[in-house]
This record gives sequence, structure tokens and C-alpha cells, in this order.
Amino acid sequence: MKKIKIGFIVSQVANAPGFENVVSGHVQLPLHTMKLLEEDGNEVQLLTTEFNGGQTLPKFLPSGVTVHQIPHGYRAVPGENNQGGPTPGLHFLKILKQLHQIKRIVQKERFDILHFFGGYRLAYLAASIRFIGVKTPKVFTISIDPFPDPRWPASKLLWKQFKAILTTTEYMAAKGRSKGLSVRVIKHGVVRDIQAELQEQTVSPPHRVLFWRDPSLGNGADVCLEVYKALAPRYPDVSFDFAVRPYWKPVPGILELVNEYPNVHVFQFPYSNGMSLAKLLAESICVLLPFRGLSVNPQFSILESMQSGCTVITTSIDSNVELIQSGVNGFLVSPGDSQETKMIVEKLLANRQDATEIGRRAAKDIAARWNWSTYLQDIKKQYELILSS
Repeated sequence: MKKIKIGFIVSQVANAPGFENVVSGHVQLPLHTMKLLEEDGNEVQLLTTEFNGGQTLPKFLPSGVTVHQIPHGYRAVPGENNQGGPTPGLHFLKILKQLHQIKRIVQKERFDILHFFGGYRLAYLAASIRFIGVKTPKVFTISIDPFPDPRWPASKLLWKQFKAILTTTEYMAAKGRSKGLSVRVIKHGVVRDIQAELQEQTVSPPHRVLFWRDPSLGNGADVCLEVYKALAPRYPDVSFDFAVRPYWKPVPGILELVNEYPNVHVFQFPYSNGMSLAKLLAESICVLLPFRGLSVNPQFSILESMQSGCTVITTSIDSNVELIQSGVNGFLVSPGDSQETKMIVEKLLANRQDATEIGRRAAKDIAARWNWSTYLQDIKKQYELILSS
């Protein structure tokens, strides 16, 4: 393929200082894709929503890459306090401003291809720029559910503006195909190598049960709370841990449990006293990620935990079934089922060698099935097909 110029459009890339490694999967993947394409000799640029001078760009962004800022289309800036919260409503005039800013950048830079990564709102924005005169071929990688229904006349017209619709899991591909769309799966590897972040930290033998996500109902923090409440008094040699970020609406009862049992802990990011996510994972007997819904498919925290050699207990929803064969390289439970989750944790605590072996199989399986061996070639092939048509 001749060397080309690609504009990557990804929303909300910037973050608070100290969070350069703590980046959503919907941001990690496009930034690493940019890195691979740039190393292959292509020119890549990033278009992302506006950020203030106090925010920083992720470490995954290739150094020296041109970054264009475009306006937000929301009534308020989403996630500005870095603690989550409901997504603000859209603002029509701001969306128009956003569209015309994208048009100005695209006309100036003369990209060969525009590649969008995200969910359905960005998909509609991406398709809409065709109607204000942006004719550059467009590719969309969608990994965030829900998959918008293309059967409505306006929606069907918008989806037709993409030269290729890509996704990263069979779950999302099946969603799109069931609605009459042609969707291609291009699997990827793990961007963040958490084990490499250990460096020279001292690691103790596995003695933790770990939950590491925002402490929300959607992430199943309440399930972990019930499991910890039942098992902490019975296993005083085990540390039952929450590794969390500041969050706008945590499930109640976590701090009360910490005060009740000396072996229940909360580690809040950014961690202190020499603690790190790499150390927590390396010292874990198992990792609890009992999601009720996924923020991205596949869920990067599951991939990263499995790559680190941990036995992961998660839910049998969405693309999780593509990562875990229950009882072989991890465990799948029903969403919200604290009793089933507790039984599996107890089983692993009773036979910790099983947990070690399952974690070893998990790391081996992720290395074999979720890697970068053909990813760049597959992306380039899609670009070639578009540019030659």
C-alpha cells in the first residue's frame, strides 16, 4: 500500500494529570493503531474534543503527532471532573459548530481517509459530515453498545456514508449484521502491558481478592461488597481489595466495610505508599469484575487482568463469552449473582494452586488469540480496498 494520510477522530482523549495510563479502551485502541500506522511510514493526525490546559494526553499517543481540537457537541463538557456521571444532552448549535470545524480541518489537511472510533453518537456525527461537503472516505470502528438501528430511513442513509464498518468482537459484529449492515471483525491485542509497569517493585505471594474499576452498580461493586462481607471474617489471611478511581456515585457501604474488617481495603487512584495496579494484580489470587454492562467490547480490564496471569471472575454478558471459557481460563457468572460469585471465590481460596493454573492458562490464551500479529495488515487491507474502489 502506498503511504497515506489518515485522520483519526476520537472523542475525549485528554485526561487529568496523573491519568496518562488510565485510559478508556475506546481511546487506547485508536491511539495504538495510529502508532502502528505511523511506524509503517504513514502520516496520522488526531482530531479530538476540546480539552483545557490542565489536562494531559495519554502516553499511548505517538509523540509528535498533530492534534486538532474540535468543539464538544454537548450542553456541558462530559466527564470534566474525571469522576464520571451522566452524559449531558446534545446541543444542536454546538453540533453544527463541531461539524464545520471538522470540515475546515479536513479541507486543510486533505486526508486520504478519516477513521472514527467510538459509539453510535460519534457514528452519526461522522456520517453527517458528508452532508456538509466532506467527501473523504470514512471508516468507522464501533465497539460500544448499543449498535444503532439502521432500519429507520435517516439512520440507514447515515450508515451508507461509511466505506467500511469495523468492530473488534463477534458480539458487536452480530449486532450489526442482524440489522442488515456489513461489519468486519478485526481483533487486536492488549495495548497496556501492566506487568511491565512492575519494574523493581517488591511483590508478595498472591494473597488478594481484587476489584479494580469505578465502584459503581454497573461495574458490580455491590456484588463485590456482598462477597467481601461474607468472606472477610472467614479468611483473615486474605486481603479483600477495592482499587478505585474517584467516582460521582459509588455504591454505599464500602468504607463501612473497610472500618469493620482489617483485611478489607480501598486503594484510590492515584495510589500511594508504593502501591500500583501492577503490584495489586501480581499479588491477586483472583480478580472480580462482575459487570452488569460493558463500556467497550471487549472490556479492556478483563483482557489486561488475564494477560497479567490472573484468574478473572466476570459476567456472562456481551463479548465476555469470547474471552473466557468458564472453569478453563476464568469464570463466568450471572450478573448481580453474589452467591454464585462467592462460591467460586471460596473454591479458589480453598485451592489456590487452581487459581494459579487458571491464571497461567488465561495469560497463554490471551497471547494466542488477542494479539497484534495481523492487526496492522488487516487495517491496511481495508484502506487499500477503499482507496482502490
